[in-house]
Amino acid sequence: MSSEMLEKYRQFFKVDGEDVMDTIDKLPQAAFDDLPVGAILLNDKAKIIKYNRTEGELTNRDPKQVIGASFFLNLAVCGVSEQFQGRFKGALKAMTFDQMFPYVFFHEMPETPMIVRMTKPRVPMASPHVWVLVRRVMPPVPQY
Repeated sequence: MSSEMLEKYRQFFKVDGEDVMDTIDKLPQAAFDDLPVGAILLNDKAKIIKYNRTEGELTNRDPKQVIGASFFLNLAVCGVSEQFQGRFKGALKAMTFDQMFPYVFFHEMPETPMIVRMTKPRVPMASPHVWVLVRRVMPPVPQY
């Protein structure tokens, strides 16, 4: 990926000019829910540990209902691919990991192009965890 494209993707994950990853691990729940990006924290078994309201609005899911669910078996079946799940597995093995890529989600929702950022938490955790951040590439098309 070109450095120009990478910088363009990075802009998707800035809030008030700062990288969302600089604060996400320390945000109170209300601020986490209000982020302009969908945010999901997965443990090493791909179980959902945190899921913000923005992600719930993108996917029409109640964040409280998905905590503890298997991300790839229950929510993102369309992510069972080398491009998505393969990156998740790579992130678990790496000491540091931060990748961005386009992806089209379609499980239980209309096809929705997103920019995905998969990265490690910036705070120490007892076991490997991975943040999955998503941002819609274009506004939703109204349904008539």
